[in-house]
Amino acid sequence: MKKLLIIAIPAFISVCLSAQSPESIRYQSVIRDLNHHIIAGQEIGVHIVISRDAGADTVLYAETHTTATGPDGVASIEIGTGAVQSGTFTDIEWSSGHLYVHTEIDPAGGTAYTLAGTSHLLSVPFAFCARTAGSIGTVTETQGLADVLAVHDSAGSQIRKVTDPTDTQDAVTLYYFLQQIEPLRYAGTFGLWDLVADIDGNLYRGIRIGDLVWMNENLRTTRYHDGVHIPHVTNQVEWAGLTTPAYCWYGNEPANSYSSVTCGALYNWYTVNTEKLCPAGWRVPTEEDWGNLVAELGGADVAGGKLKEAGTKHWMIPNQADNESGFRALPGGYRTTTLFEYLGSAGFWWSSTENAADGAGCFYLFSATSRATWMIGAPMKTGMTVRCVKDVQMTSIEIPF
Repeated sequence: MKKLLIIAIPAFISVCLSAQSPESIRYQSVIRDLNHHIIAGQEIGVHIVISRDAGADTVLYAETHTTATGPDGVASIEIGTGAVQSGTFTDIEWSSGHLYVHTEIDPAGGTAYTLAGTSHLLSVPFAFCARTAGSIGTVTETQGLADVLAVHDSAGSQIRKVTDPTDTQDAVTLYYFLQQIEPLRYAGTFGLWDLVADIDGNLYRGIRIGDLVWMNENLRTTRYHDGVHIPHVTNQVEWAGLTTPAYCWYGNEPANSYSSVTCGALYNWYTVNTEKLCPAGWRVPTEEDWGNLVAELGGADVAGGKLKEAGTKHWMIPNQADNESGFRALPGGYRTTTLFEYLGSAGFWWSSTENAADGAGCFYLFSATSRATWMIGAPMKTGMTVRCVKDVQMTSIEIPF
């Protein structure tokens, strides 16, 4: 029997969402042999184990599935719906610590399983935790809200108004605070920056990486920074025929849906090319900007893991990421001229660089790898997410005394 290599691709693992607490996790992976050849159109056996440890010594739940790979080698199952071998899926205490998912495969469709991969489930969806949280007893307040929220210095003196000190101790404490935070804010390669708002009032945190400040969330604006509305196009035929600016939400979900709020809007490149999409003073990054970002983080082979949000709250299993940079890349997927795809498994971000006939550069990341990838000539009609950047500008802070 050939040994197997299981590689998760732009298909995703996620909670099967409903109005009630979810009862399963959707899992999709590409099945390959050690020569990286896809095992397509073949019935396989799958053994899933969820444990508290990487070695599967403490098994919480185990189940088996028989499924078939598609023509592209993709196998799809829903963890929690298979033939139970041990444990109860709904009794797993998701909130009590990190979990591991072990996947074993038999390419012949039987039970002669070979370990294909172990994934660290760093975070779990809120609804899973909510189901097992149970009820909370009566809590008696022992300290007033005003006392809890009061800010004190090391000597116990309260700072009553930080921005406008009313006595000497307040002023000294403020000065000390500013001295301590200033190096953290501007020194070094990485650092948090101020919040920025788009024209719709959405707030984004800036993160300094190298010589640029990047938004660490995907853009959600529905208007240009001059207040003009961007056309919102939901019809697929209309979208496919566009050569003018437009945006949409993944799957044509409402603007306040979970995926829309988390992963942002999808914009075609004609919207990017208006140079009015980002807040005033910000811009869509160029091909060179994306290249410098990757270089700053150690190169294409490792930069993806440093850019992606860690864990599996939004990314599929396995997500090779630690978010070392603070960039918090999210898997917003994209919209082609025919369909939406890859939400949860891949993120695609436009550049402002046109580099082919009817094509522009884009940057993308997959869940199953730490590699960062650049694409030349992505079709301009494609809907992708956008991050905005601005050049680093040092500013002084006036101390009000």
